[in-house]
Amino acid sequence: KDSVEAAAVPFAGSPTILLDGADAFPTGVRIADLACRVYRTDSGFAGVPSVAQLVGAIQNQA
Repeated sequence: KDSVEAAAVPFAGSPTILLDGADAFPTGVRIADLACRVYRTDSGFAGVPSVAQLVGAIQNQA
């Protein structure tokens, strides 16, 4: 992906986890640049959500 492609789709940094095309952890912030994303976890900021957060997001989607 490049910046043009990133600007054309909802993107909040990498990794952005989509469930049925929607951001599983929406922040309301969208960017047009390729960038890293951080997630708030019980252990502090991390490069990925925790397993518990992922399970919760999937369960809330159902």
